[in-house]
Amino acid sequence: MEPIPTSHLERLLRGQNMPGMVHLGSSKLYWCLDCNLPLISPHCGLCGGEGVGVPLTPPGDVRPAMADDLALLRNMVDNSFGRGIGKKIFPDWALVLLNRCPDIDAQEEVVVGGTKYAIARFDPVRLRWDFKPYLHVASEIYRLGGGKWVRIDQGAVEMVVKGANVLSPGVVEMENSIEPGDEVYIVSPDNKVVGVG
Repeated sequence: MEPIPTSHLERLLRGQNMPGMVHLGSSKLYWCLDCNLPLISPHCGLCGGEGVGVPLTPPGDVRPAMADDLALLRNMVDNSFGRGIGKKIFPDWALVLLNRCPDIDAQEEVVVGGTKYAIARFDPVRLRWDFKPYLHVASEIYRLGGGKWVRIDQGAVEMVVKGANVLSPGVVEMENSIEPGDEVYIVSPDNKVVGVG
């Protein structure tokens, strides 16, 4: 009879599941765009339509955002980008899902309407939650008058769009409330959001 593995390494080497292990398989979440509902299969049982796949960060531990979660998300957005912006980004009628992601502390992927919106991450060094919007949400925050923007010159736009960092010679202007470590979004001379970071 084979001995029972006792260490995490032994269990890992034997291919046995361990608590807290990240599953790297595909996540099965779909979204019916017509009904605006999450689905566990590609077919919507309500309208009969086809759902679109929602790519999730493994392990795909999705749950609906409850009232306290929404209050926290809105507070994160308000603290980062300006009072009242959170309620506009997450209105009462929005169906929001949270996907727990691996990180040194708490981190959740925010999904709204079948689209990834942001990463909500607790920073254990600064002891605060950070809201890291994806590009389309940062564009909406900017349209709503949100702060924490950095304007770059036209010569830097192409490189930033390709994923390069913004260097100080390319910065033309920045909103005055930015502090080191803040999440910001990058704006082109023609007022288009071209990056986040």
